[in-house]
Amino acid sequence: MTLRIELGRTSESETDRLTYTRAVAITDVCLGQAQLELHRPAEAIETLSAARTTLLDIQDAFDAGRALAWLARAHVAGGAPGEGEEEGRRAVAECDAAGSERWRVAMRYRSSAADALREGVGRTGADGGVRSGPPRTTPSVPAPRSS
Repeated sequence: MTLRIELGRTSESETDRLTYTRAVAITDVCLGQAQLELHRPAEAIETLSAARTTLLDIQDAFDAGRALAWLARAHVAGGAPGEGEEEGRRAVAECDAAGSERWRVAMRYRSSAADALREGVGRTGADGGVRSGPPRTTPSVPAPRSS
């Protein structure tokens, strides 16, 4: 709503410029998502960072927060999970501040799922493989009955 009020106070050509700039930046967020899916996190980081900067420049806080969330995923995919987690938490806070109820619910769920996953990471199984879920236990088997 804030963006619309600001756009209403600008000239028509300025409104067109902001609309075009925002559309290009959002398209770049989509491009960054595609680069991430293609396992090119370094390219995704560059694309998403540029998109976020543009969105912040035009005061589109919500979409800048979305770009930050995707940037977080790119950093995790690129081998920087600590940076990615910090960015992900900042993205939640930014989208909360922008007033997105849908985002709040989805990200709170994802955040708690990430916490649960992180708690499980590092456990190793009998085969030496890392387990990402809760520890596995051997089911208790009752002792045979004596006749």
